[in-house]
Amino acid sequence: MKTNQSKLEGYVLEQTKKKNGGKLYDEREMQQTSGALVTGAAIAMIFDCVMMAFHFIRHNTEKAYPYLAQLLVMCAGFALASLGQKQANLPKTFYGKPISPEKSGKAYAKRLVFCALESAVFTVVITIFNIYDGSKLTGELIADSVISFVIFTLLDTAFCEYRVHRWRKFQAELDAEEDDLAD
Repeated sequence: MKTNQSKLEGYVLEQTKKKNGGKLYDEREMQQTSGALVTGAAIAMIFDCVMMAFHFIRHNTEKAYPYLAQLLVMCAGFALASLGQKQANLPKTFYGKPISPEKSGKAYAKRLVFCALESAVFTVVITIFNIYDGSKLTGELIADSVISFVIFTLLDTAFCEYRVHRWRKFQAELDAEEDDLAD
């Protein structure tokens, strides 16, 4: 059995070297590379936010839209990459604490309040930018803000519940594997 495993390991190493141009990457190098990529993306996101704020302050909102589009594309990329991860993570509050994944009504209400607070902050920021950009605080702006708040709350709640459901499923699979190992 040991000779078969060493032959298999040798074959896998040869195939890996062929694919990587003779180089064999270890996990540490991959972590350093991914850490550098995340740092670069974070710096780019901060740059986009600073440039958007600069253009909003100078009332050149048309020049801020490309930065906003780039920021949204990066956020969407991070969201898609996190969906592809094997390990499921719970959503976190503003303070970094994980949200309760329980199935009770009380836990669901807490998650809903958290999502509503997140949406309210986002809506207030957008409304402030609209007012600063020259819009008057009229019934139309208030109606748009309320509609935005409802849409953001629904979307945030859907994504939050999806992540909680995915985490529960992941934990159930881990528990099943643990039970199988215990038998």
